[in-house]
Amino acid sequence: MNRKTKSAHNVTVNEVVICLVFFIIAGFGLIAMHISNVDIIDKSEAKEITASFENYNYSSSKSGYIHYIDLGFSDAETMRIDSSLASWELIKLIKEIDKGTQLHMLVDDSRNLIMDLRTDKIVFINFEDARYDMKSDKTGLAVLGIIIVAGGVLSLLYVSRKKQKCLKGQNEINDMINPV
Repeated sequence: MNRKTKSAHNVTVNEVVICLVFFIIAGFGLIAMHISNVDIIDKSEAKEITASFENYNYSSSKSGYIHYIDLGFSDAETMRIDSSLASWELIKLIKEIDKGTQLHMLVDDSRNLIMDLRTDKIVFINFEDARYDMKSDKTGLAVLGIIIVAGGVLSLLYVSRKKQKCLKGQNEINDMINPV
């Protein structure tokens, strides 16, 4: 018998339980991320900032997911665009902004997060659309977390029942071999 096949079948119930517990913990982690990021500010709470564009920077994965876009300014600190608002189309538009262009922003000041971005002529990010997109993104993470937790719990129940049946069957065999 092939060693790889043999070792794959020798996974213990305890190892399976440990993996399922990690899945459940990961699911609760996703739910906690949603709960901690639910506080998306109202327009009245946003800080209005006008600053001179200097540069931009972004981070993306090999698969094309954009983690964030940072905008640098000559007369203000660096501000970030959240991943739920970032897109390749937005990066393309930002590339075309001339250095020194005045950008008007509504910012979540507690996180330096741009919620509305525009020039006198172009709207890059609309505040209300940004709020909706950010809430949807965070809600999707919570739903994924709930699915992972439910799958982990159901799998744990299934594995524990299987283990009980195996133990019951083993006890019946032992009773037949060694009658009292």
